[in-house]
Amino acid sequence: MSHFTRVRTRLVDERTLREALTRMGHEVLSPDGGVHGWRGQKANAAFKVRPSGTKYEIGFVAKPGCGFTVIADWWGVRVVRQQPFMQRLTREYALAGTISTLAAKGFEVQEQTEKTSGEIRVVLRRVGA
Repeated sequence: MSHFTRVRTRLVDERTLREALTRMGHEVLSPDGGVHGWRGQKANAAFKVRPSGTKYEIGFVAKPGCGFTVIADWWGVRVVRQQPFMQRLTREYALAGTISTLAAKGFEVQEQTEKTSGEIRVVLRRVGA
């Protein structure tokens, strides 16, 4: 019996996804040995993160044309809850993608603040303006 849960996402860009995970404080790891779950079960992934305080991992599986699927034994992970993790990942992915796109158009971040509501305010300035 597998305890792995798969969550489909609309996160399609691997570089932006890795940046979002880094912004969340996770070290992105190679999938060596697969994603570890309950009783030594393993699942394949393109890459993974291991939240501190647990031996269980959260993996990311590329689905061409569909984005990444998140795979984890959430019961085992425990230190990270699925819904808040996915909400924050989606937010950080959107922020990383926006900043990357605007940087390519000549903008740089001047200020970034986060309100208690979770809303992020970013002030950008065109370089050389």
